[in-house]
Amino acid sequence: MASTRTRIARVRLLYIALWGLATLLSIGASVYFRMGVGGTVVTLLTVLPSAYLTWAAFASDRAEAASSDLDKVTEDLAKAVAAQWRVEADRRGLTHDVELPLRWEPAPAALVQPWADLRETAASWRPGGAPAPEWFRSAEQLAGGIEDVAEVFSRVPTGRLIVLGGMGSGKTALLIRLLLERLQDREGAAEPVPVLLSLASWDPREPLDAWMARRLARDYPDLRSPVGRGDASSRAEALVSRRRVLPFLDGLDEIPRPSRVRALIGINKYLNHRGQRLVLSCRTEEYEEVARAGAASLRLAKAAGIALLSVRPGEAESYLRRSAEHSGGAGAARWERLLSLLGDDQRLTDALSTPLMLSLAHAVHDPGPDESGRADLPQPDELCDAERFPTSDAIRQHLFDAFLPAAYRQWEGSARAARRYRATRRTLVVLARHLRENGTTDLAWYRLHRALPRWLPSAAAGVAIGALGWSVNWYFHTGFLFALAGGFAGGLVGGVATGLTYGLGQGLLDAWVNDASLGGVGLQLLDGLADGLGGGLMGTLASGSVRASRRGAEGGPATAVPGARSPRTTGRRWNLLGCLAGVTFGLVDGVADGYRDGQGLAAALPAALAVAAVYGLVGWFAGRYLGGGGASTAPSAHVRWAWDPRGYLRAVSYLVLPYALAGVLAVLATRRMATTDSPDPLGDGGWAFLIGLVPLSGVTAGLTYAFRGVSVDLATAADPADLLARDRAAFRDIALLVSALVALAVGGLAVRFGIDAVCGCARVDDPGLVAELLFGLAMGLAYGLAAGVSQTASFTFLVTRLALAVRYGVPRDLMGVLADAHRRGVLRQVGAVYQFRHLGLRDHLAAAPEPSGPWGRWGRPGADATPPPGASLPG
Repeated sequence: MASTRTRIARVRLLYIALWGLATLLSIGASVYFRMGVGGTVVTLLTVLPSAYLTWAAFASDRAEAASSDLDKVTEDLAKAVAAQWRVEADRRGLTHDVELPLRWEPAPAALVQPWADLRETAASWRPGGAPAPEWFRSAEQLAGGIEDVAEVFSRVPTGRLIVLGGMGSGKTALLIRLLLERLQDREGAAEPVPVLLSLASWDPREPLDAWMARRLARDYPDLRSPVGRGDASSRAEALVSRRRVLPFLDGLDEIPRPSRVRALIGINKYLNHRGQRLVLSCRTEEYEEVARAGAASLRLAKAAGIALLSVRPGEAESYLRRSAEHSGGAGAARWERLLSLLGDDQRLTDALSTPLMLSLAHAVHDPGPDESGRADLPQPDELCDAERFPTSDAIRQHLFDAFLPAAYRQWEGSARAARRYRATRRTLVVLARHLRENGTTDLAWYRLHRALPRWLPSAAAGVAIGALGWSVNWYFHTGFLFALAGGFAGGLVGGVATGLTYGLGQGLLDAWVNDASLGGVGLQLLDGLADGLGGGLMGTLASGSVRASRRGAEGGPATAVPGARSPRTTGRRWNLLGCLAGVTFGLVDGVADGYRDGQGLAAALPAALAVAAVYGLVGWFAGRYLGGGGASTAPSAHVRWAWDPRGYLRAVSYLVLPYALAGVLAVLATRRMATTDSPDPLGDGGWAFLIGLVPLSGVTAGLTYAFRGVSVDLATAADPADLLARDRAAFRDIALLVSALVALAVGGLAVRFGIDAVCGCARVDDPGLVAELLFGLAMGLAYGLAAGVSQTASFTFLVTRLALAVRYGVPRDLMGVLADAHRRGVLRQVGAVYQFRHLGLRDHLAAAPEPSGPWGRWGRPGADATPPPGASLPG
């Protein structure tokens, strides 16, 4: 890809050089032969066609290169999807010698369109308008089994299929099998790549193609990158818009009921494109409800349909017998009693009539890969006990209860293993409840912060920056500058947390060193609150402008995500909150500065009102970003230079102009309204701070956003643990680079011009070289941490892990727990996120009582969650 772009750039320079040479020669010839103005114009006009032809050829080369780039992206995506789903198919047993007994029949005619219409529509898409000979001639030919799925799909005229079935009937398993076979049969880069997408995370108010592009960019982060020069759209958007993706949409029934009709209408709108193929799965009852609730013709447009059948007793017996033999141990002998009752015992027959329940029965009662030879496994005969399990629902509930202990029974035998299992189960219950409450199936580590109060990650970032800044820089009063860094990292909440932390540290230091009273600590806290409000507002406004400028330059998504908290939120609530924060900052800061300079309330109030008015206005404009302000939750892979002059200049103006205007108005208000000769409300240090803020804010804003994290390579990014490791490396690199640059720049300014000239914060006349260098180091560390927090997601995840550990007792190695659950088949991996193996398992765990940690809910004594009835604990 890089070599292609290099060739294009070289050809472009050659074209420009030749055109310029031809133009110069034409002018030279007209002068030499004294052709006059008219002759010169005629000569130049002859150059224009050649210039157009050369540019057209260059543009063609660019289009061809973009197409070839997209071909390579398509092939890379196909490889990544195939690698991911082969692993998942192996964990589900779909690639083993023992296949799940999946069979289907044509869907009811009322739920699909007439077969003749499908053939007629598909024929109109073909040159000549004739039907293809391989197409089925009637819907009755759709009937088949799992081994026929690829052939059946290829012979559907329109390439559109709706897969219906009950809970646990094997819809997702069928889609995975079809996806792998379609990938294996792809012919060339132009063939669309089948991609399995769970509809649970789709809000139908958003167009389907926009949502698909976002999901692709999330699951395969390299697809976030632009297609190429001259095309601002991302690779994911290009793949979707140019029909390089064959959507396998899983779970229309997982969308909230009120939105399902709108969802189906949105899918049909996406299918308006001629020849677009698609596979959709849904529970039968829910699809019938959608069809009845919508218009008379509301069904998946121009699609065939199949309905999965219940597993027959003979098929269930064959599957369980072969699975037991494949697992080793005592083999099928342990199953003889149960198998002999299948077909006669209605409880067992109904309970084991779906692939999901058969796979759970196998997982619970047969030895796993590391359990061959174990004699203490649960006996399948227990399911035959009619007193213990009087109904088929009781059997299903028991299998759900017993699945998790079975998946972790290698941990049996010690009290430590039992504690480990309880912690793991508690974690899965917490996560299942979180997913259900948020209406999603995707377990993404960089979104788990939604299980916490929204302010917590931003406040943690602010506290970290405040503590770090004070611990290195306690010699000076520079709370505002560190609160500005807190605003970069955590918005208004981060700035306030930084200011309060810094003020508390200064207050306690004064109380210890100068034997000050607790009132002095309170004044320092009040001063820290003022610094935090001002720094938080200015940091939010500056960082929001930089991010908005970057999105505009890099081509953000064309459609906003409905319900998402955008940094451009313009709700009146946030504007009012920002205005209130600004007014509070102005009043507190102005009055505090007046008292610090020996003024009374009457003398200090005019300046305070002037500052409050300016910062109330600043807060109002900052409100557009407060809704999305806070620590970053988007993972990154590595660092690149990301200089953005527009965003940088805008950020500097937001940092400098409010303080300058407030200072000037404060001086004018004091001199006009004061009844006595009052000292300058800014003071000598204040003016030095104002003058020094211009270069200092320019350096810090520019360097804080001079680097950014970028997405990972498509071939290596589809693993959650790998994505976290790369995000941590990006955090380290960004923090170190920004820390070093800011420390050198600010330290150099302090050494050259003195700290007073830089920020007006020196506590002694001559702090010395060491203090000046420490000041630069403290600023570097604070802004480096702010840059890392605002550009990566690993800090937010760290806060999330610690908070979940305190509140629920979740193990600190959360990613290790998730990876182990995936290896044991409790979770499945979909791109860069995990999902529970089945929606029913997620809901079953979510129905358990809310667990509490070893110290209870946020510190109150509490006990572990009680497992559901029927669940046994190892050990």
